[in-house]
Parts: sequence; C-alpha cells; structure tokens
Amino acid sequence: MATSGAMSTTNDKIQYKVTITQNSQSVANNTSNVTVSVRVYRTNTGYTTYGTGTVYCTINGTQYTESITSSDKITNSGIVLFSKTLNIAHNADGTKTLATSTRITHDQFSSSAQSYSQPLTTIPRATTPTVSASSADMGASITINMPRASSSFDHTLTYKFGSATGTIGSDLATSKAWTVPLSLASQVPNGTSGTCTITCKTYNGSTLIGTKTVSFTAKVPSSVVPSISSITIAEAESGLAAKFGAYIQNKSKLKVTINAAGSYSSTIKTYKTTINGKSYSGSTFTSGVLTASGTVTVSTTVTDSRGRTATKSSTVSVTAYTAPKITKFTAFRSNAEGVQDYESTSVNCSYAWTISAVGNKNDNSYLFEYKAKTANAWEALASGNAYTFNSNRIFADIAPIDASYDLRLTITDYFGSVVAVVEVPTAFTLLDFHSSGKGVAFGKVSEIADQMEIDMDMNIYKNIFMGGLKRSDDEKNMYFQATDIAEYPHNCKLYGGNGASVTSIGCWDSARSHGIWRYLSATQNLVFDANVKVTRANGGDEFITSDAVAHGNRVGRCHFSNGLLIQWGNVTITPEPSTPTTKAVKFDVAYTDAPVVLTTAYTTVPGTSVLGDAAANITTTGFDAVVTRSGTTNTGVMWVAIGYKA
Repeated sequence: MATSGAMSTTNDKIQYKVTITQNSQSVANNTSNVTVSVRVYRTNTGYTTYGTGTVYCTINGTQYTESITSSDKITNSGIVLFSKTLNIAHNADGTKTLATSTRITHDQFSSSAQSYSQPLTTIPRATTPTVSASSADMGASITINMPRASSSFDHTLTYKFGSATGTIGSDLATSKAWTVPLSLASQVPNGTSGTCTITCKTYNGSTLIGTKTVSFTAKVPSSVVPSISSITIAEAESGLAAKFGAYIQNKSKLKVTINAAGSYSSTIKTYKTTINGKSYSGSTFTSGVLTASGTVTVSTTVTDSRGRTATKSSTVSVTAYTAPKITKFTAFRSNAEGVQDYESTSVNCSYAWTISAVGNKNDNSYLFEYKAKTANAWEALASGNAYTFNSNRIFADIAPIDASYDLRLTITDYFGSVVAVVEVPTAFTLLDFHSSGKGVAFGKVSEIADQMEIDMDMNIYKNIFMGGLKRSDDEKNMYFQATDIAEYPHNCKLYGGNGASVTSIGCWDSARSHGIWRYLSATQNLVFDANVKVTRANGGDEFITSDAVAHGNRVGRCHFSNGLLIQWGNVTITPEPSTPTTKAVKFDVAYTDAPVVLTTAYTTVPGTSVLGDAAANITTTGFDAVVTRSGTTNTGVMWVAIGYKA
C-alpha cells in the first residue's frame, strides 16, 4: 500500500490523499489486482463539511467516478469518498507504474486534477537460465537450469556456437541436461575454446512470454588432436636397396613421407621428425646419411592449428658399415726368406685390411701394383678378393737397387676404393753421387739431379741459416707434405726472410690456400688468419676475440667472436610530471635474439625527483627507454644491452 501526499482544494482546510493498494498478482496473466481509494479530510477539528458532489479518478488511463451525498460527512477523521478495485495489466517485461489523476467537485469546495503514480511489484516473466558450470568440454554434459516464475510456463532451448546452431529441447520445465556436441570443435579450427550462447524462450501455452540467454565456454577436449596415419620410409640413395636389401650405415639416406591430418577442421601447421638426433621439417624430406647402425627410430611430431600435437614413431634396421680400411702396409728389400737385405731386388710386403661384409653382399677386391719412383705407369703384381687380410708376401726381383720404387695396394668395395702407397728406397749406400755429377745422396742411391737427398736421421749441432747468413732478401720456404691419397693430405709451408714484407716468419696452408699465422716483427704482433680458430685443445673451446671496440662519450659497442654483442649509450627524455615517459632507442647493430637491456637515470636526485627508469618493448633492433620524474627536467637515461649476434 502506498499513499500520496496531501492534495489541496479550494478550501484551505480541506485536503485529500490517494492510496494505491496492491492486493494480489497473477503471474500467468501478468496482472496485478489493485484498489485505488481517495480519502478526504479537514485539517482542523470541531468542524464538519457536508454536501453533494463527485470524485473523478482516472486510473491507468480510464476515468472512474463516484458520487458524494449529503450523508458523507467530512471531518478531521477523514472519509473515503472513492474506491475502485481493478486488474491492472503489466508491461511485457513484468514492470508497471500505475498512474492516477484525481479531481473533486463539491457544493462547498473543489479541486483541480492532481496526479499520483506508484510502481507496482514487477511480475517475473521470461525465465533467466543458468548453467551448472562456466565451462565444459565438448562431448561432456552440462545442466541448464530454468527457474520459471510460474508452473504453467515451459521453455524452448537453442544454442549458437560460431555459425553452428541447434535446438536443445522444447516443452522443458525447470532443467535440462545437455551433451555439448563434439562437432562444435569444427567451429574453432585455430583455437581450443569459444563462447556458446544458449537462448531460453519462455512460453505460457503458445504465448511467448520472453527470451533470455546464458553463455558458457565450450572447450575442445584434450583428446581432440591431429592424427598421423602413416610414416612411409624408403631408401633415398639409388641402387642401395637393390644391392643390399637393407639400409647401410654411413651410406643410406631415408626418404620419409608423412601422412597426417587435423581433427575437426584443424589443419597441420608443422612437421618435426627426429632421426639420430637430427630434426627435419615438412611432410616429405630426405634425411642426412644414417651414421648409426642397429635400430634407428624415426619419430614424427605434428602440430595443428590449435597447437595440439600428435607423435608417431617407426623404426628401421641399419646394417653396420665402415669404409674399407688398410690397417697395415709396409715394405722393405729382403732375401727370399724375408730377411731385410738392402742389396736385394726382392720386396717383402706386410699388409692388413678390412672391408665390411654387409651380409656378404658387399663387393671386395684387392690389387697390388708397383712402379719406379720416377715412372708414371703402374704394373700389376697380384689381385684377388677378400673381406679381411692380415699377412705378408715377397715379390721377387721387382726393384733394382739403383732406383726407388713405389708399391701400391688398392682395396675396393661397392662404394669405392682405398689406396695406400709405400716407398721402397734404393739400396743403402752412405754416399752416392748422381750420374750427372750434379746430385748427391746420403744413405741411398742418388736419383735426382740438382738436389741433395738424405735418407738418414740427422743430428745438427750448429745453426741453420736459410738463404745464408744475411745474404738474401728473397723468401725462404720449408714444406711439410703428405701424399695426395693420405687420410689427411697435408701441405703446409713455413716461410720467411722476405725483405720486402712486414712478415718475418709465417705459416701457409697450401692445400686450402689461406694463411695460418704470421709474426710481424716491426709491430711485434702475432696474427692468426680469419679462417683459423684458436682453441684450448684439439677441438676444444675457442679462445674468444673481439672486433675493434667502437666508443665515444657514454656510447659504444663490442662484438666478440663467440657472438656476444655488448652495446651501450644514453638518451635524453623530457618527462611528463609523475608520468612514465618513453623515448625510442635504436641499436647501432641489430641482435639475432632480443637482448637484455639495463637502464639507469643520470641524476643527483634519485628516489625523490626521479622516481624510476626502465626499458620496455625490447626487440632485436631497439627498445623504449622509460623515465618517471616529478617534474619536467630533461633527464638522461644511460643503458647497456647484452645479447647475441650471429
């Protein structure tokens, strides 16, 4: 019940009030039963007013009247001269403000129309649904609760997820258990969740009362992952499969084909396959050479557009193989019994080799040849087939004593040949002169004109002056060489003494045509060539060197040989008062990866006027310097960036 304030009449001692009483409500009909009454009273005591007249009351837009008779006495106690009970229809959303306008005509007084309005209690209308959980996996059940305002109401539930829609149920009462369709995953091929909106329509019979919605997060379950249907592996090296019927260590390469697919509209974004610790990308690729034998695992991981992964592995059996190897090959002049004899023309040869059998499918052959040291053509001595051999053999009368001879062993398998050459020197003689009169040899027969040959160890007890004792400004060289067929064919030159060069002594790699090191006596610098890595041990950590340091007043950079790049500088910022203010800084040299950046404000009032500084938005090419200061004084920010550049 609610009553208006006092309403005036033409008699200043007579007033009236309007009362609105809400008796009941019909949820089903969306109406309130309301009584509107008008009470008239005198403001003073001891007086009574009576006469005839009419009360005019407009309720909810309709005017109603009630007559006043002479028996209706108006006193200080008041009297109800109008009362009307009506069913008032509410708005569609259940709200209603009841408006009234009342005027009175009477023999003794009158009033103008005066308004009074009162909000009625809102009648519950459309059901507001709720869900049992704020998120649910697709394929799992969720309960939709519908706390209806009237038992005569029922509901229809529908859903929308992306472009997918559907009906959950009709003629529903207060709750519905619903299994979220797993097919909704197709609506989020690039994500793992989305917002599902449920619409609840409330009906009273066939009349739509209203519509409300509720949303929850529908998640793609973790079980929805891409799939790898097959990993197809084949020999990539031509001829190997037909020859051996197996994968061969150090020779085979794998041609890999991966068949994979996304799930529920996702797509495959990346392929990563690991073989022998090496990674490969793509759905098809050819691996590097298989360096391990035995069981080799091919493990593939695919990642789809949701970031979900699937892994599948396959194995191949790799047959052990190493290249043919000659483990022993020596020769010397000997008699028929194999005893060393410097004056003999026969040669005693010791040899050993191994060729991988590869299931006895590998080729195997050997060939012994010889020639005079100065000859070009080789002559065959013996040949045959064997995977392994460890023996010796005397080749009779093949090496006259006045010349050196080369003996060559070639072993061959399916993949190639390995060659070893051993020299059989001339017969021993302490001193021999060349037939031209321009050559001499110690410990052997002289074979080369215009040169001195020494086939004996030397112990030198005095100095050696290359080019003579300060007699020449020409360059002098010493060579250290191996044969071209050696496992490591060295060819290095030690040089020096060039009077026109700043280099007093140096070392040159003739096989690779680049320097190794050189000493500059004028500047006393030992210089290593750019192609040479100086390490602490054979294959150990590299000694770190740096480029020239670029520097200035509070600015500079230094790049080290291991990739470490340090840059520093300063920037001046005019700050907004008590507001973090930024200024972009660009590195002189870009990093390979984003570096660490340290900053400090250059100030005499840290912590008071200068409240803070920082580096933000750090990238490989620069960052934003930030300073916060209580005033607007220009403030320098010094910075150091530490990171890696390839």
